[in-house]
Amino acid sequence: MKVNFGFYSIILLLTLGCTSNLEVRRDEVVVIYNKETGDVAEKVLKEGVHQVNSDVGVVYYEINSVPEKVDFSFNFLTNDASEWKIEFSLKYTPKIDSLSSFFREYRTQYISIPVESEIKALVRDYWVTLPKSKVESKLVFETIKDQLSSGIELQNFVEITEFVPGKVDFVR
Repeated sequence: MKVNFGFYSIILLLTLGCTSNLEVRRDEVVVIYNKETGDVAEKVLKEGVHQVNSDVGVVYYEINSVPEKVDFSFNFLTNDASEWKIEFSLKYTPKIDSLSSFFREYRTQYISIPVESEIKALVRDYWVTLPKSKVESKLVFETIKDQLSSGIELQNFVEITEFVPGKVDFVR
């Protein structure tokens, strides 16, 4: 009896699936997801070599030892249609173990995009409730700092390590 090993090898491969080694460097972490269903794996892969199926998508996140610094400068309106400009900066680091949840929520490998977007929205939402007469730099920056540490979903994914108040100027 002649056995066709090629045929059985293909059947075995299809049954077991293809896996490959995925190397994760010291300065990065990886989130994997199923390309067909979009399901994101809970576990964040850290430094080392990992066996992964061939049907997974791979998202790399660079993990710097130095927090990422973002400078903000944008205009907004108060509730009486006065236009103001605010400037401040902050530093943040991603919470490594939450990056799979971060990818599930935002579907991006760029942490800075949702960080900047959510913080701008937070500030604008706060300002729209204020009349021009209530705008005071110190109070505004204290409120923003408080909101950053307790009032946004983003705090589940990043840690704000430094907040540097800038200035608030009346435009028109």
